[in-house]
Amino acid sequence: CLSGQDSTKRFNRFLRHLGEAPVIYDRERTVQACTNMQLTVRNMGYLNAEVFLLEKTKKNKMKVFYRIVPHDRYHVRNFTFNVQDDSLRSVLDSLDYQPAMGKALNQSNNPYSINSLESERSKLYGLLIENGYYKFNKDYIHFRVDTTLGNHLSDVEMIVKPAQGNADSTDLSHHRYHIGNISYDFSTQKPFLRPKVLRNATAISSGQLYREASMHETYARMSRLSAVLAANVRVEEREGEDTLDVNISLSPNKRNSFSAELEGTNSAGDFGAAASLTYQNRNLFRGSELFNIKLRGAFEAIKGLSGYADQNFIEYSIESGITFPDFKLPFLRPSFRRNAQATTEVNFAFDSQDRPEFHRRVLTGVLRYRWTRMNRQLQHRFDLLDIDYVFMPWISDTFRDKYLSDPQNRNAILKYNYENLFITSWSYHFAYTSMPLGTTASNYGTNAYTLRLGLETAGNLLYGITSGTHTQQNDEGQYTLFNIAYAQYAKFDFAFCKSFL
Repeated sequence: CLSGQDSTKRFNRFLRHLGEAPVIYDRERTVQACTNMQLTVRNMGYLNAEVFLLEKTKKNKMKVFYRIVPHDRYHVRNFTFNVQDDSLRSVLDSLDYQPAMGKALNQSNNPYSINSLESERSKLYGLLIENGYYKFNKDYIHFRVDTTLGNHLSDVEMIVKPAQGNADSTDLSHHRYHIGNISYDFSTQKPFLRPKVLRNATAISSGQLYREASMHETYARMSRLSAVLAANVRVEEREGEDTLDVNISLSPNKRNSFSAELEGTNSAGDFGAAASLTYQNRNLFRGSELFNIKLRGAFEAIKGLSGYADQNFIEYSIESGITFPDFKLPFLRPSFRRNAQATTEVNFAFDSQDRPEFHRRVLTGVLRYRWTRMNRQLQHRFDLLDIDYVFMPWISDTFRDKYLSDPQNRNAILKYNYENLFITSWSYHFAYTSMPLGTTASNYGTNAYTLRLGLETAGNLLYGITSGTHTQQNDEGQYTLFNIAYAQYAKFDFAFCKSFL
């Protein structure tokens, strides 16, 4: 061994960390790998494929080589779709379903592949469970393949078998189920959510066909409610009927929570402290509204500042917001409200800073809507109103003369940061990802991409009002509101990301 036997020596331990540890040759695993390769290639349509194993030994090392001989690939000559259930066949006809392999026969090249057959089975199964066939499973779909035709051709028959009876194994028609009663059970004595909130979070309705995606969506919506700790969606079949009753069980989340934080700071030798208190209510009006409020105060003793009367920094702030689990907008279609996963956010913040150099007051507020559809590939955000108000009640003469008025140190951006500011804007952003819901990056390959677009404008409405009413302009020719010149701009941003992994 190059590293030696003495593991107490540092150099030997260093050598042992280099490279890879030796692997003991296991012929049984090698033969199994050879078999797996052959099976994989044959599933791709190379039914006569062979994989040869070659082993070369040199001293105590073994080199293994695999040689794959695929031979000719089989192709599909005829494809037959045989549905042995008349009622199911009529439903598939109404859905205009035709297997992709059957469509491909019109093309000159239609290779045979086990993987293609499994894909056909999954597509048909997914179509049926989304159209009322609650009890249907993949075992009802079979394939009969004849590869004895010669010339590497095959005839494929896709068979959908009828449902099986009980003891006598009598063939039955597959039942198409509808949703019956929808009930809600609460682990508390009284319901902790209003009926309207429950209806909006339920993606199914009485009388509609059973859809598995809607059941999963209902569970996801219930679980996303801040007032809900746990949700369970249970389906019960009515005896002798093609009807499914749905029961939704809900357990409440902890309604109120408090938290406190203490901080100690040291900025270039200036010591300070801060404290904050946060309160959260997850079900403010029995509609799963998430309410937050945070109070914060900070103090810092600043040393080494000459020319300033005060030597301390004091800050206090308040942040508050409420998030509703739906759209708070009138005139929206009920179907849109039901299918969109939406939130309405109202946020407010005020911050007061008293420094030796200046005093600053910052007030912000926003009314925001977020929504997405069931597949969650396209997400929207619309800020209907976003207000930013910055007021500088006092700036010390020393700071103004040194940084804002001195021609040698004058900086337009720096000066702008210490002026009164008023911005009213609205914006729209959306993001699209090509990766479907439930797909991971590892199995999606290099085809994933994300597209983001955004548009934001500010001050245009105010400009139209003030200019139309002939409001007095300030000395710099700017229109003002509350004696503060408001910002006016338009901004567009675009981003495209592609995965190359």
